[in-house]
Amino acid sequence: MRRQFLTIILSLFSILALCQESGIKSFDIEIDNKMVEIYKQSHAILIGVSEYLNNWPDLPGVKKDIEAVKKALESHHFNVIILENPTKVELDNSISNFIARYGQEGDNRLLFYFGGHGHTINTSYGEKLGYIVPADAPNPNNNEALFQSRAIEMAQIEIYAKRIQSKHAIFLFDACFSGSLFAITRAVPQAISYKTREPIRQFITSGTENEQVPDKSIFRQQFVSALTSNEADGNSDGYLTGNELGEFLQTTVTNYSYNSQHPQYGKIRNPNLDKGDFVFILPGVEVQDYYASITDDTLRGESISLPGYGSLELSTEIDGQLFLDGKSMGIVEANSTIPLDNIPVGEHLVEISGIENWSNRIRILENKVVHVAAYPNAKTRKSDLALTGEFIDQRDDNTYKWIRIGTQIWMAENLNYYTENGSWCYKNREEDCDKFGRLYNWETANKACPEGWHLSTFEEWESLTGTLPGTETGGELKESGFLHWKSPNEGANNNSGFTALPGGFRDIMAFSGRGTKGLFWTVTEGPKGGHYGFSLNKSSSSLNYTILNKIWGLSVRCVKDNSIE
Repeated sequence: MRRQFLTIILSLFSILALCQESGIKSFDIEIDNKMVEIYKQSHAILIGVSEYLNNWPDLPGVKKDIEAVKKALESHHFNVIILENPTKVELDNSISNFIARYGQEGDNRLLFYFGGHGHTINTSYGEKLGYIVPADAPNPNNNEALFQSRAIEMAQIEIYAKRIQSKHAIFLFDACFSGSLFAITRAVPQAISYKTREPIRQFITSGTENEQVPDKSIFRQQFVSALTSNEADGNSDGYLTGNELGEFLQTTVTNYSYNSQHPQYGKIRNPNLDKGDFVFILPGVEVQDYYASITDDTLRGESISLPGYGSLELSTEIDGQLFLDGKSMGIVEANSTIPLDNIPVGEHLVEISGIENWSNRIRILENKVVHVAAYPNAKTRKSDLALTGEFIDQRDDNTYKWIRIGTQIWMAENLNYYTENGSWCYKNREEDCDKFGRLYNWETANKACPEGWHLSTFEEWESLTGTLPGTETGGELKESGFLHWKSPNEGANNNSGFTALPGGFRDIMAFSGRGTKGLFWTVTEGPKGGHYGFSLNKSSSSLNYTILNKIWGLSVRCVKDNSIE
């Protein structure tokens, strides 16, 4: 058997000296309406064993898994160390040196990821010992004693965890084994609080003993999805905690593996290290203390595009004082348009205070302009939106309802146009197409709308949400009741007439989410080859954007070309 041996020159420190500076980035999170620094640096060590020496099956997919996890973590500003095909000695030395270099600062966060084989041994005294398997460990069926001497027992992982002085560390094992290192939990997502900053050692495994992990890892796919979208954000606060990640992986991996894998997650059995929660800051939530005033040069169109910032263009029919997140931006006059540039990405509250008051919550995206209109009376304006009709798609004689919202005319139903390739009925059932429309991959969605209509853009969704009154944008869009949405269908009132349906989606593995989630493509390309979609969830009254692989199947809402001049 051939193997590419890991080359270690002098020591791991010579490798670490070449690390990217991306890990040297501090992060603030909002706790009790105050910005608090939670991490000074972020470091990860990714261990992948794809080639085994002693009668274990090779796992060629692990190499791709490690690369995918690396990219996802680097998008979260982690400094990433990769360790390929280590022996037990190399594995122990590398983890020990990683902890010695990066795990001594209290405000660092450390992430450990292992992809490879796992194994469980049943002892004569009735306990189960879990192991991760380095490249040189023999098959225990041939020599169990030698296997134990060359594998890494979970008790050793506990020793690593206790050596770390940093407050937060999380260990993820894409391997199946048993053991009592951590207390298995099932937690309801909690709001970020000062308790979050307490010390924590968290653990997530991709399965339990006697379960088989496929070489094409569902666990890795869902972990990367959790880091690069809002799918795992259980309470929709823009932060992904260790508990939320564990709950998400347990649910999705079990589902997509057809109940053959059951991830476990929990905290170390130590009262001094089980109080906090690991935190990832999801895209669009990172906030910095900077706002551009309308008295600056930004008002005169001299805007500067900065990383991590976007812009707002406010058209107002109201006189008064303009506030952004409670900070005065100056006086605005009715029938004027106000540009505000260099606003940090994330959610913000815009208000006008005068004879009439107006407010709206918006989401700023990097290098994007959000268009918002302030009208004198939101309730009166809402009645203007209730202009509806029907049209016939001449290609197949399907009839669709449409709704005018602001200056746009949207289909008020999901598109159900058959294509030979690139579209599906949910779980291939025609009756689901009749109720929820078809699911399209991104390429097909771009060509699927009828003549005179087009696939919605990111900006059109933003304009849609800016037109709706109030802040419960998702509730304004979702079909009310439980005819198609499962309970609780939080906040749904469908005041807009958009009638968003929970058609679910089709990812690279399976169909999921019908009755609980609606995902809609936009034509807009996102970073790193992904494409923007908008999502609605039964447990939330908010509308969120997400970045997805274009081979996924999502619902489509078309917008009429040149809706209203």
